[in-house]
Amino acid sequence: MRPWTVRQPFAACACSAVCDVPVCRATAGLGSVVLLAATVLSLYLANSASAGSWLHLWETHVGPAQLGLHLSLKEWVNEGLMAIFFFVVGVDIKKEFVYGSLASIRKAVLPCLGALGGMVVPMVRTDASRTHARAT
Repeated sequence: MRPWTVRQPFAACACSAVCDVPVCRATAGLGSVVLLAATVLSLYLANSASAGSWLHLWETHVGPAQLGLHLSLKEWVNEGLMAIFFFVVGVDIKKEFVYGSLASIRKAVLPCLGALGGMVVPMVRTDASRTHARAT
């Protein structure tokens, strides 16, 4: 038996494989809207007259110092939220490979090559620019 069972085909919502809640399907695009709004707000604040206060806010330290987690808000985003983000992306990719549109090798080849190219091309470009900088 598989680790989890799917009761319905995948919908636009990532949680459709786990739950069968109508609210999940109704709010499928809400995360994108919130992310876009937060990006616009952040860009506005960083380029407005209150830019100094905005940048100072990101250097505010929070968290338990006893555990070594007294980090700035910037570090919390860079370390904590990005780890959660990549975990969720990894779980979603695994579901696609096991049950979704990437379940057959033939359909998975092109996205896998694209992902590989998305890692290799910037790596080669960065290495080439560093080699060129060392040579001069």
